[in-house]
Amino acid sequence: MDDQGRGSGGPPNGDVRSAVELTREFRQRLRDLRVEVGDPKAGVLITKLAPTGLKLSPATLSEFASDKRPLVLPQADFVEAYVTACLRFRGDTPEEVRRQVYSWLNWRNGIAVTAGLPVAPVEEPDATEEPVEETPAAAEAPPVQPARRSRRLWLLLPVAVLVGALLVVATQRFRVVAVARDANELKVLIGRPDLSNPDSDGCAERFATVYNSLSAPMGTAKLEDCRRELRLSWTDHLADGYCIYVLIEWPDGSVDRTEKACPAGELEQSTIPRRGPAYTATLTAHNVEQQKPS
Repeated sequence: MDDQGRGSGGPPNGDVRSAVELTREFRQRLRDLRVEVGDPKAGVLITKLAPTGLKLSPATLSEFASDKRPLVLPQADFVEAYVTACLRFRGDTPEEVRRQVYSWLNWRNGIAVTAGLPVAPVEEPDATEEPVEETPAAAEAPPVQPARRSRRLWLLLPVAVLVGALLVVATQRFRVVAVARDANELKVLIGRPDLSNPDSDGCAERFATVYNSLSAPMGTAKLEDCRRELRLSWTDHLADGYCIYVLIEWPDGSVDRTEKACPAGELEQSTIPRRGPAYTATLTAHNVEQQKPS
């Protein structure tokens, strides 16, 4: 397996995150994880993967540890195998390993989105999945992938064309608000598009993505300002109990709130008449699970 990937990404200090900075941070955090679990040797990590069907090679691990390609975003299969091996070495439960791998893969996908790279669906952790027994017999047997329930976190065709317009925005810079993991609402300002350089329809557009505390993208919005109206598209990326919506606040105190996009993969669109020259647009991830009666 190779950790090669095209593009770059990782969260810097501050509100604006670039793909290059995101990649450097992500790679460093992966290396930090190996140290945190006890800095196991490459051979030990490879052995820990024997019952899982995942694979790492000594050459790939050596190259990644030396950071020969600091601007290359690791491939998803490398991230899955690397994180799994580290956590299994530490002795984490199968459920915790799946949860952590899910978070790391979504973080990686968020960086790929920022860099304009294609992303693959991430399988949601399944609490009913049988744990892998690490026995000599299992280690010697041919690797068998456990059955897993797959939930697509990115929209597929035909809606994928529009979602691609939302996600492949390598030239954009997302303003991200740092939040606690248990926050009921996570918000990010979309800002107003620059109408000094409109398209052929007289519109200008702007994108924003809201991230959770693990830097995984929760939802993305596209705002088109067409002078007389605002055209909005927004989508939910994660099966995390949060729904995504956009709030438009006008100077007179009036507010336009869109419908919520959820569950994961849902895309919503709306057109809002413009009420004045100024407004504030906010992309919000709202925790609907906390509203459910216990």
